[in-house]
Amino acid sequence: MLPNPRVPGYPYSKSGEFFGEGLERRHEQLTAAAFIAASVALCYRVKRYGEAVTAKASDGQRRLFSGDDLEIIADLRALRDRGAAAIGIDFERADPEGSIAEMRRFQDQVIARL
Repeated sequence: MLPNPRVPGYPYSKSGEFFGEGLERRHEQLTAAAFIAASVALCYRVKRYGEAVTAKASDGQRRLFSGDDLEIIADLRALRDRGAAAIGIDFERADPEGSIAEMRRFQDQVIARL
């Protein structure tokens, strides 16, 4: 919550004057910006997962979405717990049937177990 510009001393001067004219307009703009920032959601894009991802990153840490279905489930839960609103997963395959088959497998083996 932003301070009220009508309160004397807002925010630094003893006279209540802050950058002269347009103070209330700036306050309205800042309030709108704070509202917009509060409505931004964290999303994560997964281009590759499972065996297609190298298990270890260059720093020696495990890469997100590497490994088997149980590790992928743990990654999805961790992102959810950290506030991710959406996770986009790329199911692109050589043909449409392959993509659809992988989507169904992922739903049955991973999403259903979250």
